[in-house]
Amino acid sequence: GNYFGIIKDNAGCFGEVTVTLTAKENVSAELISKKELVCADKCDAILELAVKGANSPYTVQWSNGATGLKNSQLCAGTYSATIKTTNGCAVSVDNMKLDAPQAFKMEVSNDVDICSESTLEINAASKVAQGLSYVWTYPNGTKNTNPIASIKTAGTYKIEVVNASGCSASDEFKVNVQNVITGINFTVASQGQVGESIYAVNLSPTSLATTWNVIGSADILQNDKAILMIKPTAEGTLKVELTATVGTCKANLVKSISIGKASTVTPKSTPKVELESIDDLFLVYPNPNEGHFAIKADPSMEGEVQIKIYNASLSEVLYTETFDTATKSQIEVTIPEVLNNLLYVVIQSQNKKTVKRVLVRP
Repeated sequence: GNYFGIIKDNAGCFGEVTVTLTAKENVSAELISKKELVCADKCDAILELAVKGANSPYTVQWSNGATGLKNSQLCAGTYSATIKTTNGCAVSVDNMKLDAPQAFKMEVSNDVDICSESTLEINAASKVAQGLSYVWTYPNGTKNTNPIASIKTAGTYKIEVVNASGCSASDEFKVNVQNVITGINFTVASQGQVGESIYAVNLSPTSLATTWNVIGSADILQNDKAILMIKPTAEGTLKVELTATVGTCKANLVKSISIGKASTVTPKSTPKVELESIDDLFLVYPNPNEGHFAIKADPSMEGEVQIKIYNASLSEVLYTETFDTATKSQIEVTIPEVLNNLLYVVIQSQNKKTVKRVLVRP
């Protein structure tokens, strides 16, 4: 600014003086760019300043020890910076806050015990919807980049997942294999079509409590201990899983079905087979056999009995007969050729049904 002064000496003389003061620098600074954190487990944020009115050279000192106008690789927190010029001028920018994003977490499994004959299948993609890449590490150090892991051996398993934002998460669990043989087993076709009914038949010991699970796009038409009937709704791979728990160990068996496009031919309808209480009233023997066997009714069984024998996929009736237990308690059956060495004998009496599995030796 301009300043005016009057000077008076001892002789009483007066004089005037005008002084103009000019500032060397008018320094200011502001935050012009802020890149927020994307992942909670990474320090990749950036803060950038702009300085005005300062003559070079000048220094920029950040609260985290960094220098320069741009401060990168920052974690969540609050930052400040001070700018100083060679003329001793200083200005600060305070309270520059970087918030921590929500952590990307996952949990695919707890520690688990499996039975010795089982394969534990875990699909990490079904546990983490936003996953982009997957890396399994098995107990022997083997890596697997498929989101699905098929686990048969004991040890520690680790899964690492990276999502579309580049954030990573991991989970680790232990598998213990118990020496328990359950005999869990079932049969199902390896191929099918959209809209076509597919049967899975439980071949496990009747004393084993089992549960069906369908992985993929399909309508479930029937779901009981003996029979699972499904109708695929999309092309691709459909998986059927049968699970059981014996003591503290889990047993399971998974089979894949390749599903093609819907057929232009109307498929034959197949019956819905329900397991009822007459299971113990009929005996099929010998089993296994060479294509010739007998079906015998218990003496307590009364009334008309209808027999239908299906092929392995339950899509074709190979034999049918109706008899009355009042005049006949047993019938003899001969099947000349059997594909897949498996037959299903459906026995119906008085609105009750049961199914028997028959193995035919090649």
